Parts: sequence; C-alpha cells; structure tokens
Amino acid sequence: MNSNDEQPKLNISPDAPPVNVPTFGCVVYVSPHDQGVQARCANLADLSFVGATERDALSQMVPAFKKRIADCMQRGEDIAWIDPPATIDSNEQKRFIPVHL
Repeated sequence: MNSNDEQPKLNISPDAPPVNVPTFGCVVYVSPHDQGVQARCANLADLSFVGATERDALSQMVPAFKKRIADCMQRGEDIAWIDPPATIDSNEQKRFIPVHL
C-alpha cells in the first residue's frame, strides 16, 4: 500500500471463471484428556486424536479428515457421513472447521 491508503492491486480478472474447490464441514468435539486435549470427529467415524493442546489435536484431525474425504472421492465412493452428527458429551465443546480439499 502507498501513503494514500489505496488497496493493493490483485492480479484477478473479473471475467475469470470461479475455481471449483470442494469444501466440507468437519464437526469436532474437543474435551480434556489425561495427555492434554482429545478431538473427536462427530460427522465421520473413527477419527479421534489426542494432543498436548487443542491446536495440536486439531492439527492432526484436519489432514486425516481431508485424506478420508479425498480418498472416497478418488475411488468414486459415497462419503460415509454420520448424519446427524454423533451426540456431544457433557464434557465436550463443539468446533466447526471448514476443510478445503
């Protein structure tokens, strides 16, 4: 930016077609764990991780969620969503993470 507070120029054409990037919602329940924080995916089965912090646990969850979805799509399989998502336990808090493939 310059001193006139102009917006930076982006090299984007208004006529360019939109990019089709699939996005999926990862519903995660986080809770205290003996080793820190547990993150449990509520809308896909068998995805649960423990980390020293919530950030550590979620940083394991996102790539695993992304891989599961990408693998299903590559094989042409339906995604086995848990719908409605699993029930939240009283000691858990809900997080919603939009995941782009």
